[in-house]
Amino acid sequence: MKIKHTLFVSMAAMTLSFSALSDDGFYLGTIYSTVRAADESVDKSTHNISNLGLQAGYSFNQHFALEGRYFYAVNRSSSLPQHQSQIYAKASYPLNDTFSIYALAGVNFAKEYSASSQNKGYFSGGAGVSYSFTDKLKGSLEYVSLAQSKFYKGNAVNIGLSYFF
Repeated sequence: MKIKHTLFVSMAAMTLSFSALSDDGFYLGTIYSTVRAADESVDKSTHNISNLGLQAGYSFNQHFALEGRYFYAVNRSSSLPQHQSQIYAKASYPLNDTFSIYALAGVNFAKEYSASSQNKGYFSGGAGVSYSFTDKLKGSLEYVSLAQSKFYKGNAVNIGLSYFF
C-alpha cells in the first residue's frame, strides 16, 4: 500500500512539473505572407501576392497546438483568392529554450475563380522554426504549401509574431 501511495505521489509531481515547463495556453498573432500562386484555369501564369493575416491558437503543451488563420491579400491578381482561411494541427520539437522546429498539417479554404466560383478546401502543410523572444512573445518563419489543384496552386513564406496569454 505504501508503494502505491509513493508511486502515485511521484507520478503526480512529474506531471505537474511537466505542465509547468510547457508552453500551454491561448495565443494570438499576426503574420505577413508572400505567396507564389497561379490560377491554372485562366492563364497558368505565376503571380506574387502579399498577404496580411491573423492567427489564433491553443497550445496544449510544448509539442502540440491547434491553430486557425485568416489572410487578406494586399495585392493580387484578379483571378486569385483575396481571402483565405486555414486550420492547422501543429507539432513542435524544442531544440533548446529559445528555438523550436515545427510541422503544420491542415486545410486551406480559398475561393476558386472558376465557372462554379465556390469556396474550396485544400490540403495544406508546411514546416517552420520559432524563436522565443520572451516567455510570452514568439516569432516564426515558415514555408507552407497552400494548395495544389487543377484550378489553384500556391506556396507561401510566412513571418509571424505571437503573444501567449
